[in-house]
Amino acid sequence: MAKQTPKNRNRIYKKLIPLLILILSFSLIFGLVAGLSGKTQYLTLEPYSSNKTNTLSYADTSKETKWIGDSAEPTSEDTQTSIIQKNKSNNPDQDIQDKNFLYSYCQEVIDGTTHQVLDKSFNNGAYLGLCNWIHQYDINWVPGKDMQIKMEDCKYENQGPDVYSAKASKPASDSPQGFVSSYTAAIDDNVKSLVLPGYIHVNGLISFMNNQAIFSKAGYVLIDSEIANDNIASVNFRSDQCSFLAGFAACQYLQDNYEKVYSKVNNGELAVGVFGGTPIPNVTIFMGGFEWGVYAYNKYVLPEISKTWTPEEIEKRTVKIIKSGKQSSYFSGTFNAGDAKLTVQQLLAQGADMILPVAGPQTLDTCVEIYNQHSPCGVIGVDTDQELGELGQYTSTSPLNEGEKIIKFSAQKNIAYVVSMILQSNLFGTRGWYTTSDGQTNEIPYDSITLEQESEEIRNSAIGNYGYLTVGNIKNNLVKLSDAGAQYLIRAINSIPGGEGCDDYAKAIKWLDTTPLVQKSKEDFVTLFQMIEDNMYFTY
Repeated sequence: MAKQTPKNRNRIYKKLIPLLILILSFSLIFGLVAGLSGKTQYLTLEPYSSNKTNTLSYADTSKETKWIGDSAEPTSEDTQTSIIQKNKSNNPDQDIQDKNFLYSYCQEVIDGTTHQVLDKSFNNGAYLGLCNWIHQYDINWVPGKDMQIKMEDCKYENQGPDVYSAKASKPASDSPQGFVSSYTAAIDDNVKSLVLPGYIHVNGLISFMNNQAIFSKAGYVLIDSEIANDNIASVNFRSDQCSFLAGFAACQYLQDNYEKVYSKVNNGELAVGVFGGTPIPNVTIFMGGFEWGVYAYNKYVLPEISKTWTPEEIEKRTVKIIKSGKQSSYFSGTFNAGDAKLTVQQLLAQGADMILPVAGPQTLDTCVEIYNQHSPCGVIGVDTDQELGELGQYTSTSPLNEGEKIIKFSAQKNIAYVVSMILQSNLFGTRGWYTTSDGQTNEIPYDSITLEQESEEIRNSAIGNYGYLTVGNIKNNLVKLSDAGAQYLIRAINSIPGGEGCDDYAKAIKWLDTTPLVQKSKEDFVTLFQMIEDNMYFTY
């Protein structure tokens, strides 16, 4: 073999250089075209698929109300009585008329020193439940009936005459000991029941349990988390159900308002975006449910309303879900106001026509960024009907839909309702409540069997007292779509063959919950609600 000399090597390099330049030129041109096209990547969902890579699972979400107390499962009347009836009133009917008694009976400790009681969101929802319960005699509220008092009616303790108010406080600090100090102060003030909104209470409450002498003097209503203890009534929510409804309604809203809401990004293709604060189950369950709502709309509604459209129109008006890339791209990283600006900017740049932010005060960030960019994009609120609160004051500055509310409707956790119902159960010393298939709410009485031995219908729709984990779902009215979104959900359901008679929200929900529509296997069809339950994962 001839030996390679420097002259030979130079001759070879000279021949390779034009080829390398050509390859680099093609790569540069291809990369530039791809970059300039700005083509957004979209998610592809398929239920019952074996391909579940790149997912965040929330499959351990509880399905029904159950006993989670730290003693053995209660098996007798005596055991139940000793756990639940210890804080009941001796004369509950008289005490309901005596607002002063109810006013001192319970207190809310909100979820952090930097937050507000009247935050028009999570804390406010729990506070509204207290106000509704305390003033039930004035407003003729009875268990099973939704709130008569609205958020705008609530006033914090002693803010003026003739207002609806209750006891509420911030923790002494955001450390577990700060929460313990606040719980102790309330019990020293003879408060018998503490309402604690948010998972942030968990560490403080677990620490407080070590001081059994003080801890056992009260009962605790823990919202959005669970602790197994006889003195604690825990509440979690099937938020995937209400966010599924919101995804369904969002798609219908975009169809109804296509000419004035769709962005000019991506050649006018409709797209929605979703992001959370951090990847915890209470967040990802919202996000996954929303994705499946969009999928279901495209699968079952769009083919019915697009029969006269051209293929190009169908492609543009099929609602896409923006794919943000790696897992961290779907989360702002915090729940602090101001930290979601970049995330929202990215979604708007990718052509989002509707955004679901599951990040507490970062709903405000989303509204502000949309306002500042003069975008026609809409927002879906969470937890409460945020379109009716302070955030509802943000209106579009886009020429396409100027003056319209940025928040269109909300995926709600019915926090106020569940607080009122559990407090009523506490006062009367009952096991809880359940909702029948025709929507009637009944007391769960004491008898020879426990709640676990009741029928599946009762367990699925139950709201439990101390020692129980209540699972909020569509059956017990603890998750729902806000009134502003119901019209779009109803219209969408009416477009599906067989759904034409669903002319109100209750009928639409029942249809979704009872109509087999999704092919699970060759011979098995399930409802849309069963579909999301079977496919409990958030795809990224």
